[in-house]
Amino acid sequence: MNHIKKMVAPVLIAFFFILYCVGLAFLAIWLPQELLVIRVIYGIIGIGLVIGMLVTLSQRIKEILEGEEDDLSNY
Repeated sequence: MNHIKKMVAPVLIAFFFILYCVGLAFLAIWLPQELLVIRVIYGIIGIGLVIGMLVTLSQRIKEILEGEEDDLSNY
């Protein structure tokens, strides 16, 4: 139960960050057709940020489950 409480904040932050990135990517849909290159770049950046956040979230959940709640011990 204690691990679940420590996972709430990272999951919520990741959720809202992904929601924000997906929102920005969908905003690119309404750009004029002449700006196709910018639309593609927005999509690629958005997908990259989402993948990066999911990888980071999975690493953080793994750390919490292994009992390493404090990242500062690595530094």
